[in-house]
Parts: sequence; C-alpha cells; structure tokens
Amino acid sequence: NCTYPLAHLTNNNFAGESFTTCQDGWLFKKPHSTIASEYDLVCDNKWIIDITQSILNMGFLVGGFVLGYAADRFGRITIYLFSCFGAGLCGLIVAFAPNIVVFSIFRFLQGIFGKGTWMTSFVLVTELVGSNHRRVVGIVIQMFFTLGVVILPGIAYVIPTWQGIQLVTTLPNFLFLLYYWLVPESPRWLITRKKAKKALQIMQSIAKE
Repeated sequence: NCTYPLAHLTNNNFAGESFTTCQDGWLFKKPHSTIASEYDLVCDNKWIIDITQSILNMGFLVGGFVLGYAADRFGRITIYLFSCFGAGLCGLIVAFAPNIVVFSIFRFLQGIFGKGTWMTSFVLVTELVGSNHRRVVGIVIQMFFTLGVVILPGIAYVIPTWQGIQLVTTLPNFLFLLYYWLVPESPRWLITRKKAKKALQIMQSIAKE
C-alpha cells in the first residue's frame, strides 16, 4: 500500500493508518492510466482526488443557478447549445491538462456547462409536450442518464487511459450542436417573452408532423 511503515502499525489494527510521502517513489501499471497516475496523486497527495470531484460538484451547483437564470432570460435551446459547446471545449482541455491546477479549473467549468446541458434539455422536452405526457417524458430522459452510467464500465474496459475515456464522453457534445437545425425553441418560453407569433409557427409545424 501507500504507507510508510510506522511503529504503531505493528499491531493488527490498521484503521488508523497514517499517510506520508512515498519514500522510494511509486510505479504505475502501463498502459492503464488514471488521474492519480497522471498527476502522481498518491500517498500524501491522495486527498486531491476527492477535491477534484468536489470541484466538479461545485460546478454543478453554480451552473444550476447561472445557466438556469440564463435559460429563462435567453431561451432553452440557446443555452442548451451554448452549454454543449462549453462542456465539449472544457472537456477537451481537461483531457490534455498539463497539471492538476488546469485540470481542476476546467473540471469546474465543465461541471457548470454539464449542468446546463442536463437542466435545459429536461426543461425543453417537458415544455414541448402536453401536460399529460410530461411525466413519461421526464422518466424517459432520465433513463438515458442511467444507460450512460451502465455502459461506462464497458468503455473503461475497452479504453485503458483516462484521457481516452474523457474524450469519448466529451466529444458527443459537439454532435449535439446539430440540434440547432432540428429542435425548436420552447413555445411556452416564447409566449412568456411575448413572442406568440413565433410560438404559433412552431406549434403549427409540430402539428403537421
């Protein structure tokens, strides 16, 4: 393990192990890699791994407030596309981050934009359907998140590096930019912004389908 032999560890109780600097360095298995092996986050630096996850969650929190307001102000599909681009760009930078500081900064930003994509897409699809179908639509969109979690171990099994996994889960954000030509703005949002004519055009287009 990553502990230095101390006198108090000679008994059978290892619950109070103390972590200290590795005395003789640390060897990592190749070609597999993680952020721990990439940035040497072991021994006395192991706690940084938890911090990076907390930073991502903080990004989710900030994104919920900032991009939630922006979606009400500028439109659902506009902020969704903006968030997809931001999440994709920040994800690319995270994959090639030269150090843990750059990694953490753009991981935070990726959390902000990631929250924006999830939140605005959920609101958009529930506003595009009638009230009788919102519950079903809300459940279905959550199922895709669950499906992603289920297949992620398979991706990790096939791709041995964390950078590769990061790219595979990040690059699809750029494909979603095609929704600019495929998904209309929320008619409900347009009505609240006094754009009833545009909302009517969208509803007529949906009715034709």
